[in-house]
Formats: sequence, structure tokens, C-alpha cells
Amino acid sequence: MCWIVQIRRLTITHAVCVCSPCLLQQHAVRFQRGARTLKRQMCLKNAKWIVIIVIVVILLIYIILAISCGGADLKPRCAK
Repeated sequence: MCWIVQIRRLTITHAVCVCSPCLLQQHAVRFQRGARTLKRQMCLKNAKWIVIIVIVVILLIYIILAISCGGADLKPRCAK
């Protein structure tokens, strides 16, 4: 919590120093929330790219098998 101490003979710099730790705490909490949100966003982006890469690899394997087996149905030479 931020406690503002009002003493008439303190200069402005002293008044700022009194409240400085609470401002740092507020900024730290805001930073942690932002970092958590960014971490979730990056995790979702990474998951999306992993899914895309897996789908592309599966399609490439299917295309290679289809070419080597003689067609898209994979039956003529590979169904033995």
C-alpha cells in the first residue's frame, strides 16, 4: 500500500522518497501481470506453429508415400 505522509517541512524529493517503494510495488505487480499475459500469448503462438508443422510433416509423408506407391489411394504397390 502507498502511504502518503504529509509533513509541511519536507521537500518534494523527500515526499517522493516516502512513496517510492509503493510505486515500485505497483509497477512490479503491473509488470508481472503483463509478463504473464505475454507468456500465455507466446505459448499459444508456439502451440499454433507446432500444430501447423505437424500437419505439414504428415502431408509431406503422405505425398512421399503416394508418389512411391503409385497413387493417392496408396493401394497398388503398398497394400501387400
